[in-house]
Amino acid sequence: MDLGLKYVDRALEFFPESGNYINTKALLLSEGKGDKVGALKLLEKAHAANPRDITIENNLQSLKSNGCFVATAALGSPHHPTVKVLRTWRDEYLLTRPWGRAFVDYYYKVSPDLSKSIERRPLAKKIIRSALAILVAFIKKA
Repeated sequence: MDLGLKYVDRALEFFPESGNYINTKALLLSEGKGDKVGALKLLEKAHAANPRDITIENNLQSLKSNGCFVATAALGSPHHPTVKVLRTWRDEYLLTRPWGRAFVDYYYKVSPDLSKSIERRPLAKKIIRSALAILVAFIKKA
């Protein structure tokens, strides 16, 4: 991770406004170092430099959105296809119903601490991944 950041920083010395290099550094910070705040600042800079770059836009929106904390902790990335399915389900199904909004509010209160615990426990990750696979299969059938 550190070596990748070193190479990207070197490239940014020569191409400081390169949206691609800024985006890459942001992803390395976010995914590899857990520095979401630093990554968000870089993605906003990359988006300002390249407002039509859909990859940068998607990464920025993904980082800004209220994430699926538990799924991200279990699956290792907010970009995992399962996380995307869960976000869509949240936005299109849960948030359109009063009980769903209440559930999402509760989830956002408890899930950050829960996800930190899951990240440190391989068995918990495995159990959550299995449960999420069942949930996503159910969502896709509905």
